[in-house]
Order: sequence, then C-alpha cells, then structure tokens
Amino acid sequence: MNPASFNLIYFALDNNSAEELSALNEDCLQNFWKGLISQKMQEIVNFHGVVFECQGRGILITGSSGIGKTTSVLVLVKKGNYWIADDIAVVKRNQKGKLIARGHAKIKNLLHTRETGIVPVKKILNSNRIKKRQLLREL
Repeated sequence: MNPASFNLIYFALDNNSAEELSALNEDCLQNFWKGLISQKMQEIVNFHGVVFECQGRGILITGSSGIGKTTSVLVLVKKGNYWIADDIAVVKRNQKGKLIARGHAKIKNLLHTRETGIVPVKKILNSNRIKKRQLLREL
C-alpha cells in the first residue's frame, strides 16, 4: 500500500467518507480493516520499526523505509545489545500493564538491509545476541 493510500484511508476515517474508501483497491482495504480489527480485538499494535534491548529494556525505533534503522541497530547489537525485531514490531500490553515488543510471527527470524537483502537474522548475528521479546522502555 502506498503512502497516498494510507492518507486517503485516514482522511476517510476522520471524515466518515464511504465514497473516499470505495475508491481504494478492495484488497488493500480488506487487509487494512482485517489488521485494524485484529489489533483491537487482541489489544496489539504493529509498528514499522526495529526493536532492540539495551541495558535490559526494549527500545523501538520507527521511521521511514531505508533510513538505516536496521543497520544502526545491527551496529548496536554487535556492541553488546540484543536483537528483538525488524520491520514489524508487535507491541502488546501484558497482565501487569507493561508493553512487550516482539517480532511479527511471519518475519521474526528475518532482517533486511540494502547491503544484505532479506536474510535470516542468525546469518548476521550470533544466537546469543537474539531475543524473542522484550519489555519496552518507558520514555
């Protein structure tokens, strides 16, 4: 889905405009609504970003594609931090009300950079530098 489509969806949601929504690709809309409903029902939120652990706390870095989020976190992990997720970070509140971040089930074992393309995380990092989930640091 291109950014213009997202803007149109947000515009339509804000203005309750069925006409604007119907102008979008049907598959695009179906995926958007499925994701939104799933997130609300499961009380999860997906972010486009990278998650790593530093000093025992998870940190989520978000931003546009291609700006170096993954590359920057790889450098930090190689300096002693831990890898959690790339591209899609799934954030859910635990029973104590704390936010836990993990990778999306379909891509949790992969990462992508311009240099490597899409590769298994374990091809780039040692297994002892990879974690499945982490409590997010509160800022």
